[in-house]
Amino acid sequence: MKLKDKKGLTLVEMLCTVAILVLVSMVMVLGVQLGVRSYAKSVSYSEAQVLCSTLTTTISDELRYSGTLKVDGSGSVTGFFSQQFGSGDYTAFTTTPEGHVQLGGKDILPAKAYPYGIKAEVGSLTYDDVTALFTVQLSVKDSENKNTLAETTFEVEKLNVTTEDTAEGRARAEDIRNTEN
Repeated sequence: MKLKDKKGLTLVEMLCTVAILVLVSMVMVLGVQLGVRSYAKSVSYSEAQVLCSTLTTTISDELRYSGTLKVDGSGSVTGFFSQQFGSGDYTAFTTTPEGHVQLGGKDILPAKAYPYGIKAEVGSLTYDDVTALFTVQLSVKDSENKNTLAETTFEVEKLNVTTEDTAEGRARAEDIRNTEN
């Protein structure tokens, strides 16, 4: 009897085939995982850009139509009267522990505007009384607050400038209040 007449696979051939299939499967799984990770990262960056743009528009609108300002000696805005979120008191932008931007204790955007746990923060808010311009620094970070996904610095012109919005006007108003007391 000749050995060449036997048909079929030997055990060694079968084991080699299984080993090759396992290696190809592992490479495919790693490729898919890399693709999913890359997709999630790009979606996070995209959502951060959308959130940054939306917050820029909302903050710009609030500042553009703001009322009387409270500004410290360095030009930092410590409070202002908001037409939409004001309760008669001066208010300022704050950030909740969840990373939601608030004005007067109220969220300026709904919670769904912060997908994947991304967090936003208004870094600084200054006002130049000569040019009537606000300068705002805004950043959006990942859910762990480690990586900055988007950030911007923008200027907003105050439309309804009053005499109290200038350094001289604030000093005059302070003098009047002091003389009344």
